[in-house]
Amino acid sequence: SISSAEAARAIAAGVREFDAAAMTVTIPIADGGEGTLDALTKPGDRINVPAFNTHGEPRNAEFGYIGKTAVIESASAVGLGTVDEALRCPEISTTKGVGTLILAALDRGFERIMLTVGGTGSNDGGAGMLGALGTVFYGDNGEISNIRACDLKNIRKIDISALDRRLYRTEFIIACDVNNPLTGTRGATYVYGPQKGADSEMLRRLEDGI
Repeated sequence: SISSAEAARAIAAGVREFDAAAMTVTIPIADGGEGTLDALTKPGDRINVPAFNTHGEPRNAEFGYIGKTAVIESASAVGLGTVDEALRCPEISTTKGVGTLILAALDRGFERIMLTVGGTGSNDGGAGMLGALGTVFYGDNGEISNIRACDLKNIRKIDISALDRRLYRTEFIIACDVNNPLTGTRGATYVYGPQKGADSEMLRRLEDGI
């Protein structure tokens, strides 16, 4: 797929091919995935911060702001495109990078966050994000560090006592364009897992974890 901005430019170019005198104004739109930050914020209203990709590897990502609202595009950190297609493996995916973006927004005083959740390559139910924000997960053998999608089925206890207290006074707006339940055949795993690289057997394991 191409970005919203690229699609807008292509449409404008097609109009000008038909009528060179036509005046075009491109206004990209987005669905909560890649390009949402571009559609909602200006380049000068963005902050670049260290984060992590879908595999938990360091990468730079950015979030924007509209007035006092931080706009965090999950795909900026853990988008499908942050890992080469041949290397995609949702079982080792993590949303840790989203958690670091939220922390960066909190550190800058934002108490209202719009979180866009489309276009990600992760399938950990947000566990990695919560881990970055202070949640501790335990399995039969103790604490599960750097939790990933494959670890969900091993969780026996979730401790939120160290969760960043600033979250309790933060308003979150979740931006998405779908209406899927969390689990089941129309759920997050079975509908979106294949595009993230999951085969039928992996889908079953991921669903069990979710």
